[in-house]
Amino acid sequence: VKLFSFSIVKKLWSKYFKAKVFNNSPWATLKKPLSHCKIVLISTGGIVLKKDKPFDLKNSYGDSSFRRIPQNAKVEDLTISHKYYDHKDADLDPNLILPFQVLNILQKDGIIGSSNNFHYSFMGHIKDPLISDLIKKSAFKVADELKSQKVDIALFVPAWGLCNQTVGLLQRIIEKEGISTIGISLVREISESIMPPRTYYLKYPFGHALGEAFNVNQQKKILYECLKIIETSKNPGIIVDSPY
Repeated sequence: VKLFSFSIVKKLWSKYFKAKVFNNSPWATLKKPLSHCKIVLISTGGIVLKKDKPFDLKNSYGDSSFRRIPQNAKVEDLTISHKYYDHKDADLDPNLILPFQVLNILQKDGIIGSSNNFHYSFMGHIKDPLISDLIKKSAFKVADELKSQKVDIALFVPAWGLCNQTVGLLQRIIEKEGISTIGISLVREISESIMPPRTYYLKYPFGHALGEAFNVNQQKKILYECLKIIETSKNPGIIVDSPY
């Protein structure tokens, strides 16, 4: 797992992994300014409440279920149930994979609207045959909840390589259900293959989708730039390369 902190290992894995292939992108136009939008975060970093059931880490195909994380959760209430990436930094600063505190700062600054009552978490290491359960069951269940809660924007955060495929597949389903989505990507090749509606690509190591631990200013910039893509983009399948 720690080998993936080396960029050359990450590049080699990305080169040889064969992601699902699509030739179009779903699209739901954002109809409100960011300051009036309700936003949900969806992480594939395996973050869970300590009191909740952990993800199944014994099944080599993964776990297609999800967990709900209250938007007012405290860091000490959370733990990570994922064995496919080095999460020592995310254990200390869970905003690297679920930037709920950073989102709250942007809200207090008046830049964005409210958070959904719950954010959502998956353990993004999901392979066939469980991908079918992910896209036919779990994704639609989350989409139904988001629609009933009148969510406007879903922002997706991966943790390691295979998580990027899971993020893209979830984005496609939820966008088709009428909710505008943006996904962070740590593997550009996977995003190019999956063709989610909007992607923000960063070069950071796995487990660091929001950059450096405890670098709040950097995390705010990354999160805000992601959300601005939803407000300004017009071309389905767009991938924006981050300077980070």
